[in-house]
Amino acid sequence: MGAFLSKIWNFIVKYHKQIMFVVNIIIKLIQIRKQKTMTEEKGILTKAVEKWAGKELVVLINAKGFWKPVIAFGLPKLIQLLDDNLGEKVPLEYREQLRDSIDNVILEKDYDEAVHLIMDLADDFIDVPGLDDEAERKMFEALGSMICAVLHALKKDNSDIEAPAGTNE
Repeated sequence: MGAFLSKIWNFIVKYHKQIMFVVNIIIKLIQIRKQKTMTEEKGILTKAVEKWAGKELVVLINAKGFWKPVIAFGLPKLIQLLDDNLGEKVPLEYREQLRDSIDNVILEKDYDEAVHLIMDLADDFIDVPGLDDEAERKMFEALGSMICAVLHALKKDNSDIEAPAGTNE
């Protein structure tokens, strides 16, 4: 029994900074969870996209040993924490457009709709000197169609992307 406790003590001493870092993140997440209701969406990302991004990053990081479960648990929560706090700074009408665009790309793989939503958002945000509102709108529509055409050409499975109007199939 003494050898087992000695090993635990040595582990705690060796990794105390990392353990405290993880404990502090968990405490912060618990505090945030108490503050918000379960049904409200905060930030830009939906819960499904936050979960997807966390899983993808865990696979990308490919942690081993002690860090694997820590990262697998903590990284999705960190993404949620960042999104909930930083995403709230984006005005509501833009937040909804961004959320729809991200959902379209990641969950529904509707690239065409996502590009057009982002171009609408860019049209709202960007004022091009020398162009009236109608010309700006047409410019962003054309840019969105061009991006969709490039995505369409690069996509191996063309069933996910509809060709934009005016392109040859």
